[in-house]
Amino acid sequence: MNNLYIIKIITDLENLDQKDKYQEEICKRTCELKLLEKLYKKFENKEIYNLEQDSEYE
Repeated sequence: MNNLYIIKIITDLENLDQKDKYQEEICKRTCELKLLEKLYKKFENKEIYNLEQDSEYE
């Protein structure tokens, strides 16, 4: 094997490793976003409920 071929293989492996890291990070952030969306919806509904209660007492 010549050196250029070996360098190409190493570079390809490093790129794959980077892709795995990016994919892992994307998955992690996607999960965080989904959780944040759920929390937002939960609190949004609470705030609407609280606002409705406040308006009844005015």
